[in-house]
Amino acid sequence: MSYLPQNTDLGELDTIEIYSYYNGPRLFSCRNVSLNIYFALWVDEEAGFDLWLYLPVSLKRFQEIRSGEIDLRNAFLKSEDGLIFEVKIFFDSSDVANSISSEEIDQDSLPLPDDYLKLPSKDFSGAYLSSFNLNNADLNAANLSKTNLNSANLSKANLKAANLSEAELKDANLSGGDLSNTNLSYADSSYADLYSADLSGADLSFIKLVAARLSHANLNGADLSGANLVFANLSYATLRDADLSYAALNNAFLNSADLNGADLTAVDLSYADLSNADLRNADLSAANLREVTINNKTKLDTKWHQVWEIVNFGYVGRNLSNADLSNANLSNANLSGANLIGAFMENADLSGANLNDADLSNANLVGVKMSGTNLNGVKVQGAIFGDNIDLSKDVERDLENKGAIFNDSIGDRSGVLTGR
Repeated sequence: MSYLPQNTDLGELDTIEIYSYYNGPRLFSCRNVSLNIYFALWVDEEAGFDLWLYLPVSLKRFQEIRSGEIDLRNAFLKSEDGLIFEVKIFFDSSDVANSISSEEIDQDSLPLPDDYLKLPSKDFSGAYLSSFNLNNADLNAANLSKTNLNSANLSKANLKAANLSEAELKDANLSGGDLSNTNLSYADSSYADLYSADLSGADLSFIKLVAARLSHANLNGADLSGANLVFANLSYATLRDADLSYAALNNAFLNSADLNGADLTAVDLSYADLSNADLRNADLSAANLREVTINNKTKLDTKWHQVWEIVNFGYVGRNLSNADLSNANLSNANLSGANLIGAFMENADLSGANLNDADLSNANLVGVKMSGTNLNGVKVQGAIFGDNIDLSKDVERDLENKGAIFNDSIGDRSGVLTGR
C-alpha cells in the first residue's frame, strides 16, 4: 500500500515518524522540501484507492500533538488554518489531493475522543528532522539516536547529555550549542558547524567529522577515539585530556589548539597544521607525524619533537645514543649511519626505515616492527630483540651472529633493559 502522494500540491514528501502501523503506516508525520509538516491519517480503503487525511501543522503544533498536549481528534477538527487535504492514493500509485474544511471531515473516521499520542517530548529516535529549525531548542537528555538531522539548525541548542548516537548531522549548524556529555558515537557530522560548541566530556567515538568546523570548540575530556577528523578545522579548540587514539586527523587544522594531556596514540596527523598548538604531556605513541606543520611556538615534549624531526628530515649519521624512541612511529625514516647506541626503542615502528650502517649496540628493540627495514651493515652488539614478528629466522640468525640477543618471550626480558 502506497501512503506518500507523489504528484500533488503537497510536494515530494518524506516520513518523519510512524505512530501506527497495520499492513503499512496508518498514522504518521511527514514533511516536504519546503519544510511544511503534515500528520497523515489513513481513513478507509475504497474501490481502487486508499483515502487519507493530511493535516498541515506548524512545528509548535507538531510538538504539541506528538507530546499529547492536543488529542488527535481535535487536532484534525481544529486545524490551525481550518483546512485539511483529502488525498486519494490509487492502487496504480497515482494520487490526487483536494483541500477540504475541518467541517467536511467524516468524524467517524477520526481517532476517538481523548486519543493522544503521548510520546516523550524529547524522544525523536529514528525521526527524519533534516533541515528542521531547532535553534535554541531545549533538547537536554533527548533521545535523537539514528535521527536524520542533516542540514538542521541546532545553533545554541541545549543538547546536554542527549543521545545522538548514529545520528545524521551532515551540514548541520550546531554552533554555540551545549553538547557536553552528549553521546555522538558513530554519528556522521561531516561538514557540520560546531564553532564554539561545548562538547566537553562528550562521547564522539568513531564519529565522522570530515571537514567539520570545530574552531574554538570545547572538547576537554571528550572521547574522540577512532573519529574521522580529516580536514576538520580545530583551530583554537581546547582538547585537554581528550582521547583521540586511532583518530584520523590528517590534513586537519589544529593551529593554536590546546591538546595538553591528550591521548594521541596511533593518530594519523599527516599534513596536519599544529603551529602554535600546545601538546605538552600529550601521548603521541605510534602517531603518524609525517609532513606535520609545527613552528617555534608549538609546545611539544622533547621526545616527540625529536621523533617529528627524524620522520620529516631524517637523522643520517646523527647522535641518538640513549634516546627514548619507544612507541614512536618511525616508519620509512632515514637513520642510516645514526648512533643509536643504548637507545630505548621498545615497541617502535621501524617498518621501511633505513638503518644502513647504523649503530644499535646495546639498544632495546623488543617489540619493534621491522617489516622492510634496511639492516645492511648495522651494528647490534648487545642489542636486545624479542617479539619482532616481522623478522625472518634468517635475519635473526644474522643479527645473532653480530652479537644481538633475542628473547623468545616478554617474560625473558626481566632485568635486561627497562624503559626510562
